[in-house]
Amino acid sequence: MREALLKTGKVGVAQFVLRNRDSLCILKPYGNGLVLNALRFSDEIRSMEELALPANEQLSPSEVSLAVQLIDGMSALFNPTKYSDTYTDELKKLIEAKAKGQKREAAAPKAAKTNVIDLVSALQECLGKVKKGKKKDAA
Repeated sequence: MREALLKTGKVGVAQFVLRNRDSLCILKPYGNGLVLNALRFSDEIRSMEELALPANEQLSPSEVSLAVQLIDGMSALFNPTKYSDTYTDELKKLIEAKAKGQKREAAAPKAAKTNVIDLVSALQECLGKVKKGKKKDAA
């Protein structure tokens, strides 16, 4: 399959089951194997008009500049080893505990947050923390 897809310059389209649900995908050659990219069925795709997004609001240049500074201050090379699947890790711990006969009580539901924050103030506060962190790194 991989060799035929490489030779023809095409990808395969297929359906598979994931989490008890039909899914759509493409199979494409990559290296010595095949890569499966999950797609969405047409009824799963919503138009932008359906989303009822707010109208384009004019942003002040200072707001955009602040956001750019924040992004620049927090940017770093991507290191995938910094991230892990905590859901699977916690699930494995739970399974091991249950296998040993331990019982675990469900966590209390979290209260919904109702406070509204000023985004610009929050960005300025975060930017201040980023600048302080960079000064420590330079020392």
